[in-house]
Amino acid sequence: SLKFLQSVVSELVKRNWVESVSGPKGGISLLIDPSAITVFMVLEAMEGETTLMDCMEESSQCNEFSRCKIHSLFGRAQLAVNEILSGTRIIDLVHCPIDNQK
Repeated sequence: SLKFLQSVVSELVKRNWVESVSGPKGGISLLIDPSAITVFMVLEAMEGETTLMDCMEESSQCNEFSRCKIHSLFGRAQLAVNEILSGTRIIDLVHCPIDNQK
C-alpha cells in the first residue's frame, strides 16, 4: 500500500540511505552504494530485532530455554537465516533472476 511504502521511505530517509524530493521532478534517490546495504540491514531498520520465535529475543522472559529442545533448533535456524540475509546485498537482488524453484 502507499502508506506502507511511505513509512519505508521515511525510515530510510532517517537513516540517510535515501533522499526524497517532492514535486514534478522529484523522486527517491539512493544515497549510499547498494553493495553496502544487506537485506538484513533493511529488515532490521524496518522491523527492529527479528527472531523466528519470541522466546529468542534478548528481552524474552522465558526461563525454560535451557531445557527446551525447540530453542536449540530454532537458534540454529535463526543463525542460518541471519547469515543468508546478511550475505545478500541489495545490489545482488537487482542482478539476480527470480528463481521460484527454491
